[in-house]
Amino acid sequence: MIKKQKAYLLPSTLVILILAGCQSAPKDPEEGLPNDIYSPTGPVVLAIEKDIEAGRLSRPIGNNATEKLHRLTVIDPNDANITRLRDKIALRLTAFGQRAFRKENYGLAIQLAQRALAVAPEHADAIALLDAAQGAQQLAKK
Repeated sequence: MIKKQKAYLLPSTLVILILAGCQSAPKDPEEGLPNDIYSPTGPVVLAIEKDIEAGRLSRPIGNNATEKLHRLTVIDPNDANITRLRDKIALRLTAFGQRAFRKENYGLAIQLAQRALAVAPEHADAIALLDAAQGAQQLAKK
């Protein structure tokens, strides 16, 4: 009888070991996502990146990168991503403003430069665009 118990013990021990190996490990971050996605600010950073890619920089109200950047600064004012994201938003707004400037839509260029400066007050390209668009608008009025 003891031999029969040992025979049943061996397969059940193997089953336990096999099942223990089948337990899922903690999920790795998905490919392409930042490593800090599981941090308190990670989802906000990811949402800002998606908004920038989609061109939702300062519009529509309630769902844009600028508002989410403000939310990020409230959650963690020392987050390392803030400066990078600020520059990225300002650069995209300035690029749209430069396109409007080339089409001689100076009012829109000024508006976009002002939005860029609201996000990153020291952004040199936005300052230059604002100056150029204001000057061109004044010349166009004469």
